[in-house]
Amino acid sequence: MRAASGSFIIWTDDDVLVAPSWLSAYADSMRRHPECDILGGPIEPWLDGTPPRWLERGFHVVETAYAARDFGRQEAPITAGSLPFGANMVVRRELQIRHPFDPDLGRAPGNMFGYEETKVLGSILREGGTGWWVPDARVRHFIPRPRQTLRYLLGYWRGNGLSRARLYPACPGRFRVLGSPCWLWRDATTSTMLSLVGLVAYAPDRWLGHMRDAAVSWGELQGNWERN
Repeated sequence: MRAASGSFIIWTDDDVLVAPSWLSAYADSMRRHPECDILGGPIEPWLDGTPPRWLERGFHVVETAYAARDFGRQEAPITAGSLPFGANMVVRRELQIRHPFDPDLGRAPGNMFGYEETKVLGSILREGGTGWWVPDARVRHFIPRPRQTLRYLLGYWRGNGLSRARLYPACPGRFRVLGSPCWLWRDATTSTMLSLVGLVAYAPDRWLGHMRDAAVSWGELQGNWERN
């Protein structure tokens, strides 16, 4: 980032296919909004082969695990609730250097941590930075078959919980067990039971949501215990 010579740094991943208008769409938006600090565009999931039926039916519940992102066809301001993902985003270089990625977050061999771009972009917005959603700066994100499994999703969600424990260490709650408030233990066990029941009784779009909540909660519990 320090070696970059431009005013902006454009981020993507090594497993995406960019649209022909990707760079020009960002350049046009920079000209329209010279004061902007963040830009982001759509990320379309590109699944290898035919996905499992449960994933096909419940994909909208788990789409963030595959970096899917789309806030519509109209240009709009970026808010804390509409942050872009690292596979398709732009950050003003001087702010990127002021808010570097946290090496304790993000993917690395042996872990599934996340939230690294969320921390950076959230800090920029809280500092008064502005951003714009650029609908024409599109990319397709390739999702190989090994990621189209419950095992992958459970690992991803658990990593999110571990990341939350690192990012938000002051987890609220007066009464604690092994470093975590009682309500977090309640949420983890309740979501686990609902997901097990849902596997038999409900459609995938219901039990996948419970399974996600359970895995995130258990990951956060583990992170709180390791921190304490």
